[in-house]
Amino acid sequence: MTEQTLLEVPATASIFGFAPSEARLTVRPRSVRWRAARAGMLTGGCVVVAPVVAILPPHVAWALGAVVTGGFLGFRKWNERFTLEGIRGTCPKCEAVLQLTSKTRLTRTSTLPCSGCHHNLQLQVEDGALGSI
Repeated sequence: MTEQTLLEVPATASIFGFAPSEARLTVRPRSVRWRAARAGMLTGGCVVVAPVVAILPPHVAWALGAVVTGGFLGFRKWNERFTLEGIRGTCPKCEAVLQLTSKTRLTRTSTLPCSGCHHNLQLQVEDGALGSI
């Protein structure tokens, strides 16, 4: 699979107290090279910023905060095996068409706000659809 490959996988959209609805997710698999480059840019960028923000008192706190933030963001990007790029389905509560406002990291259970009823619904990828996320 290349970075240009888009996959469509089955998922379930659910809100507590309502019957779950079926959804189809459009996802882009991410290669190790892509993940390493993005993680390196985020981590490296924050490490470069650390000496600059260390000028402001309290010096160590700002520098440490920049380094820790870079490590955290880099770790999240490294673990992004799939990017959620689209969704087809309806909200289990209000039956509004689900909309994705921006591309996001796909996890085994992702949260998506409904544009109709404004409740957060859980998107669960069906077992075996993408291997282990």
